Amino acid sequence: MTSQQHGGRDTRHLVRVIRWCSVAALLAAAGCEHAPANNLHLALVDYWPEQQLLFVGSLNSNQIDVLRVPSSPRAGPPDYFDRITIPTRSPIKRIVVDGQRGRLWAADLHGVHVYPLKPPGSASVMPGPATVIPIPSIRYDDRINDIGLDAHGNAFVYTRGSALIYRIDGATLTIEEWLRPFKARTDAGALLQPRVIHSKDGLYALVQSPRDARLIRIDLRTRKVTPLDPPLSLNLQCGLLLWADDWGDDFMALPVPPFSGTIKALDCEDRWIADIALDEDLRITDMTVLNRQAR
Repeated sequence: MTSQQHGGRDTRHLVRVIRWCSVAALLAAAGCEHAPANNLHLALVDYWPEQQLLFVGSLNSNQIDVLRVPSSPRAGPPDYFDRITIPTRSPIKRIVVDGQRGRLWAADLHGVHVYPLKPPGSASVMPGPATVIPIPSIRYDDRINDIGLDAHGNAFVYTRGSALIYRIDGATLTIEEWLRPFKARTDAGALLQPRVIHSKDGLYALVQSPRDARLIRIDLRTRKVTPLDPPLSLNLQCGLLLWADDWGDDFMALPVPPFSGTIKALDCEDRWIADIALDEDLRITDMTVLNRQAR
């Protein structure tokens, strides 16, 4: 099982690392000045469990630090291993590690950078420069807000608040317009927060609609779009989505994804946390919201 098979987010290992050593400490160990005050930096953290490498980016930097994670929390904090500098002036929106194919995908506002990765036995994680894939459109509101991978290593690039989706072929790295699941809002260019989570088998995408408080399920094989009922009781325009079911007690155990699952939505400014329960058909069955400001 790889992080790529979890839609790019191997959340059990990721959350265990974050629980054990706070993001602030990770960023300090990686040479950054301070951790951001919101949760959007979690879109810039991903884990390669087979190689025990943690990738940590920063909202205010074009650098990604690579940390080597020990096999047990008792062995101490992660060690600095390498640094990747993305040649971009725009903010990095999401990083995704494809451990099965040895790739790091990093998306900024205008394009995607694909790095081939080497295992820790090498002197560096990167053997050479990245392949840079710009999105075809130069419209202002077509800026990238998220990226995810399917089961075959193809990348889906979400722009215009996820109302326009591009697909990058994992074999050829060519990009094409793939789907317009719903009509974009006039202010879609301002919806730049990550709004997407891919299913653990890489077959579906769950997308927060830019038009209302509803999750949309997209079949990545057939392009079929299904609105999920009921509409959510909160707005996820500033919420990060993670799979909650991969949180486990055994730090090094590889997770086996269930057919059903629970999405944990984290407000980017830490005002609330929500658990969205899904059945085996990825339909919403329950939702619990914790208002952190009321605590």
